[in-house]
Amino acid sequence: MSDAPLINREVELDKLLNGLTQKDDRIGLFSIAGQTGIGKTTLVRQLWSLLKEIDTPFVWLSPKGIGKEWFEKWPLLLTQAIQVNRDELVSLKEMINSKLESIYEGTGEGEATTYPFDYQGFSSQASLDQCQKWVRLLIKGIYKAYDDYEEKRGQELRVIFVLDDYDDFSPEYRKFFHYSIVKAFEELDPDLDVRYIISGKKAFKGSAEIQEDWPALFSHLSEVALEVFTKRDILSYLNFREIPGKFLDPVYEACKGIPGQLEAAIEKVVGIPKNDATKGAEGIGTLFEGKTEVQKKWLLWAGYLKRVTVEGLQLFRAPEEVLEAFSWLREQEELSSTGIAGGFEVAEPVCEGIVNWHLSSTLKDKYQDYAHRVAVYDEVLRIIPQLESRERLADLSHFNHFNMDLVRIIFSKQEKELTRFIERDNDQYLMKKRFTMVIKPEFNDAIKTYLDLFPHKQRKDLFAKIGNLWKAKSEDLKKRLDEADEKLKKSNKEREKNEQEIAACVTDIKKQEALIRHYEGGVKAAKETLAGVMKPKGSPSAYIFLMVAMGVLLLYFGVIFAENVSVISVALGAGLIIGGVIWAGDAVSKPSASPTKSRKVLLQEKAIQEKAKTVLRILKSRKDDLDKKRNTETYNLTKYKNQREELDDELNEAYII
Repeated sequence: MSDAPLINREVELDKLLNGLTQKDDRIGLFSIAGQTGIGKTTLVRQLWSLLKEIDTPFVWLSPKGIGKEWFEKWPLLLTQAIQVNRDELVSLKEMINSKLESIYEGTGEGEATTYPFDYQGFSSQASLDQCQKWVRLLIKGIYKAYDDYEEKRGQELRVIFVLDDYDDFSPEYRKFFHYSIVKAFEELDPDLDVRYIISGKKAFKGSAEIQEDWPALFSHLSEVALEVFTKRDILSYLNFREIPGKFLDPVYEACKGIPGQLEAAIEKVVGIPKNDATKGAEGIGTLFEGKTEVQKKWLLWAGYLKRVTVEGLQLFRAPEEVLEAFSWLREQEELSSTGIAGGFEVAEPVCEGIVNWHLSSTLKDKYQDYAHRVAVYDEVLRIIPQLESRERLADLSHFNHFNMDLVRIIFSKQEKELTRFIERDNDQYLMKKRFTMVIKPEFNDAIKTYLDLFPHKQRKDLFAKIGNLWKAKSEDLKKRLDEADEKLKKSNKEREKNEQEIAACVTDIKKQEALIRHYEGGVKAAKETLAGVMKPKGSPSAYIFLMVAMGVLLLYFGVIFAENVSVISVALGAGLIIGGVIWAGDAVSKPSASPTKSRKVLLQEKAIQEKAKTVLRILKSRKDDLDKKRNTETYNLTKYKNQREELDDELNEAYII
């Protein structure tokens, strides 16, 4: 069944994404519940694409296709792989690779088998060889989780396992998974943040079976339940497909709102020709239904060739089939052919759909790295093994999944051009890893297939040239690595020096601020002194008044009653009056300090305070400059570290031979 379209699932997606990315030790188990075709797998694949952007280690396990042969042989090997000590990993990898061929003994060489795992979101049904290739990828995925754990120790790290269609798991498999993987991670590091996603047809909350499987995580199970599409959801999808709204009701009745049946309902109700439903691999897949293996092969020829002529079909491996193939293809209305001289041209959407369907059905991976490119090259080589003409190869130029330059060079046996291509630094398809692609063991078979086109001596010379190129590349990487180390050391020293200068500057600023506060007190005191210069000493006016009054009374009595009052009383009264006047005059006329002296002290205090403020402004400006410099050095430090890590990775790849 094809994937259900992802419509109106934002709430569920956000809930899962937030739960998986937030740090909450209580929540480690997530579930997605819903009937068959509801879009559980589509939702998880979309979740994976989002998690991939934040570099989260993610391994997807699925029970589909698990048979007796697999069940007997794989668990022990996987258990060995995941429970070993770090120091044993290198030798264990070699051991696993040597045992891979025995894993599927008894299935029959070349016999189609179903690979039991979905790896990073995409499953594969393939031959024995292809199956072993995916086993290697799974092993690499598990090791990647360990590598990331070692590299990011102390940082936040999410290791996520997804078990799709969990309610289809046998009790034995669930028990094996829990004790061979869950327990292994717990033994590796109890604090390692491992999250698990399970999906199935029935709700998991309240399930005794799930509680038994996940006793430690069940109480905090976070579940999303998917519902069927509403009419509004389906109308949105019809609008996206540019299908008139009048078909809404019959389409809804045909699919009953089940996302996985929506495409089939549209084809049945709307009657869109199969070739118009070729926006993806799922739509074009109907072209191959009911066809024999030979007819499927002819359809692939037409899709890759686009301009179908007898001469063009002679590029393929079986010339005796050419006339029969040409006649049969011309009768296929689904190809929407346009007549040309000597044949017909396949419609662009159909052609692209055939190619996409072929690659997705055989490769099942969406990697955009060199591994994907090699797989695509190998697939093209298998389809068109005799292609040698540059002009004929130009017929494939509409297909943008692979680097036409490289394929053209390989098929035209241009030794010099192949060497030049390997040397070139601006190739956007093979990217940084193109040298590794030629050397690394997992790609040797694909590269060997290409180089088998060359005579033995020429092939040997090519390997030698490639080896020399890689040696030169390695030396260059070492040199650049040393330069990066020097920059890193220098940047570290600059940053340390800068930090010391900032610390000293902050100390000076604190001293200067204390000095300013001190002189602020001095200025205040000087101002108060100057303000008090012209004020009289607080004269006791009441006492002066009494003295003068008493003096007047004594004089009065002395004059009126002269005969009874002595001269002493007159003298005493006069003395009191004179003393009071003198006392009052002295209190008014005598200042407590000199105005000139007070103004001088005030100016001195103010001058020192202003000087201190100026020094403070200079220190703060210098600290700002030092902060900016520190930020620059911090940026450089991060940049140099990243450069060094990239170079180190490339250099390590150089030794995988």
